[in-house]
Formats: sequence, structure tokens, C-alpha cells
Amino acid sequence: MVSVGIIGSGNVAWHIAHGFLQTSEVKIKWIYGRNEKTLAELSGSIHVPAFSRLPEEAVDLVLICVSDDSIQDVLNQLPASWKAAYTSGTVSLDKLELRQEHCGVFYPLQSFTRKRMVSLKEVPFLIEASNDSFAAELENMAGLLSNNVRRMDSEQRKQLHIAAVFSNNFVNHLFFLAQEHLKDKQIDQEILHPLISETVRKALEIGPFEAQSGPARRNDRHTIQSHLNELDGISREVYALITESILKTYST
Repeated sequence: MVSVGIIGSGNVAWHIAHGFLQTSEVKIKWIYGRNEKTLAELSGSIHVPAFSRLPEEAVDLVLICVSDDSIQDVLNQLPASWKAAYTSGTVSLDKLELRQEHCGVFYPLQSFTRKRMVSLKEVPFLIEASNDSFAAELENMAGLLSNNVRRMDSEQRKQLHIAAVFSNNFVNHLFFLAQEHLKDKQIDQEILHPLISETVRKALEIGPFEAQSGPARRNDRHTIQSHLNELDGISREVYALITESILKTYST
């Protein structure tokens, strides 16, 4: 059985901790974090001791689930003999000042929200490490959670993270802008749900280039201008910018 300590009590820590609870090969020994509220909630939900100071009890692996800006500070606190991996998609391993011989990346490519459970079996886990033997250990650990584990270096992971922001964060914000527009017009937002579901399914099945529809795809300038006349502020700017991108994409 592998003993694990978790540093952090946010969204990623929550899901990884609950994922390891489903395995018999991992024992979470402690959680360390600075947010007393979320730390207590996570500790209570998985019945693992929580600490506001770094525990002295050594573990086989420390998972660092903190903000990108805090990763170096956390590594500086850890004994050089401890094995550690962080869960960031953007921090390059070779840019960190490492005291540890065994340090790596244990990055789940997914959008996590606390207490909204996600099947980790379908989540890609991207692994990188300071040496091959530790990379193999991290692959084995990730394999306890997911059926989709692969090695990916820092540069590839950075580019994938950019694509993930487009695919998830930006698309979600467009959903929000649509919701706010309908709210302003006193129209029930749920009417969009079947359209949103079909949009995602179609993009996955036939690809986003072939799935594109709408006035910009048809080069329907009259409808585009009519829509712009109804919008203002950021929503108008976003509509105009994305419309221009679609027009250029299909101009040939």
C-alpha cells in the first residue's frame, strides 16, 4: 500500500482524494492546507487528519494541489528525501528549483468543481518526472484512478492547457453571456439546453470545423449586423470578434 500526503484542499485535491478512497492500494495519511474551512470539509469527508502546518510524518508520495504561484514555496518546505508531484498544467518542471531527487507532474486534464463528482476513470492524467523510475511510479498511481494515463513534457502540457482554456473556460463563459442576455430579455435559459448538448455532441462526432453553423458560417451580413445592433458592451465585442474569426476561417 502506498502512503500519500495531500497539500491543498481545493477542487483538485477534493477529487483526487475521493478518487483514492475508492482504491485499496493507497492510504491517505494526512492533508495539509491553509484554508481552514475547505481543509476541515475535505478532512471530514474522507476521515483523514488535517494539519495547518506541514506534518513531519513521511509518506511515499506528496501530492501538491495548490495554485501555480505556490508550488515552488511548497517544494521548498518539503524534505529533500520526500517524493513529490504537483497537479498543475502550466508550471514547467525544468523551471523549478528542485531540492528533491524525485519530483514530477500529476496533472488531471479536467474542470473540477467541489462536490460535483466526476468519473476520474475517463479523465486524462498527464505525467512528467525528474527521472524515468519516478515517472513510472506516478503512472502506476494515476492508473489506479484513470484508464487514460500518458507521459507529456512541460511544453506539450502548456500547449494542451491553452487548448483546454479555449475548449472549456472560454466556451463556458460564452454560455454565461448567453444566459445573461436571456435573463435581461426575461427568457428562460433552459430553452438553450438541447442546443448546447447537440453542439457539444456534434463537435465531438464530426469535428468542430464541419459542425460550424450560424450566420457567420453562412456569411449572412444582414443577420450579423442585426445581432450587433441588439448588443452592447463586452457581449458586443465578443460577438464581433468571434464572428470575424469564423468569417476568416471559412473565407476560402
